[in-house]
Amino acid sequence: MPQWFDNEGGFGDAKFAGHWWPRWVEACAESFGDDIGGWVPIEHPLAVANRMFPKDPRRHGDVLDTLVSAWRDAWRVLRGGPPVITAFGLEIVRPVDQTIPAEHAAKRMDTIRFRLWLQGLRDRHGRHPGPRRS
Repeated sequence: MPQWFDNEGGFGDAKFAGHWWPRWVEACAESFGDDIGGWVPIEHPLAVANRMFPKDPRRHGDVLDTLVSAWRDAWRVLRGGPPVITAFGLEIVRPVDQTIPAEHAAKRMDTIRFRLWLQGLRDRHGRHPGPRRS
């Protein structure tokens, strides 16, 4: 991830990311496209959101939505060339205890890990489970 992108708001600012991320991916494709065997435009997108807003579910969800769009945009820019992949943390998600909130948190994380990203490609947008911006 380029430092200037992070400094200007990165994936925490959906409008900024939507404008600049595809252009950055295009520039990388033009510069390196013939010299590589594959692309990883966003490594561990869940970790990106977790680092940015670990304790704010609404902002965390907003960043996940932006990351799904950025991932989909990168895939569209790069398709037809070397393979495009994304690395996810795929550890088993289990409730931390026997409470209903713990069960809901585990279900939300499972949905994020295994459904959100493919839905983003299929439906052209993702929708994270959880609080939405009003």
